[in-house]
Amino acid sequence: MDKKYSDLVPEQAVAVAKELSAQARESLDKVVETAKWLTQSNLLINAGGATAVLGYLGTNPMAYFSVVALGIFLLGMVASGIEIRGMLAGYAELHEDAIRRLQGFLSEELTARQTAKPHEPGKFAARMNRWGGIFSQIAFFVGAIVGIVGYFLIMK
Repeated sequence: MDKKYSDLVPEQAVAVAKELSAQARESLDKVVETAKWLTQSNLLINAGGATAVLGYLGTNPMAYFSVVALGIFLLGMVASGIEIRGMLAGYAELHEDAIRRLQGFLSEELTARQTAKPHEPGKFAARMNRWGGIFSQIAFFVGAIVGIVGYFLIMK
C-alpha cells in the first residue's frame, strides 16, 4: 500500500488517517502526563528534602554526616529530574513525528507506506533517561548507606 491519500479507497484513507491521529494523541498524552509527573515530583522532592534536613539538623546540629547523605540524595533527585526530562524529550519527539507523518499523508507528500514506521527517539534523550535513572538509584543506595553508617558512628 504505497499510495498517497487521494489514491486510496476512501475507507483505507480514513483508516490510515485515524491510525496516525491515534498515534499523535497517544504521544501527546504521554508528553502531558510526564510533564505532570515531573512538576509534582520536583515540588515534593524539594519540599521533602528541605524538611528532612531542617528536622534532623534541628535535633542534632553536630550530625554533619546527615548533610553529606542528604547531599547525595539531592544529587539523586537531580538525576531523577534528568531521567524524567529525557523521557519527556523522547515522547515529544514521537509526538512531533506522528504529527509530521499525519500532515505529510493528508497533504499528499507521504504515502501510506512512508507513514507506517514511527520515528525512533534520539540517542541523547534515551541516554538522559537511562543514565539519569541509574545514577538516581545508585545515589539513593549510597545516601542511605552513608546515613545509616554515619548515624551509628555518631551514636557510639
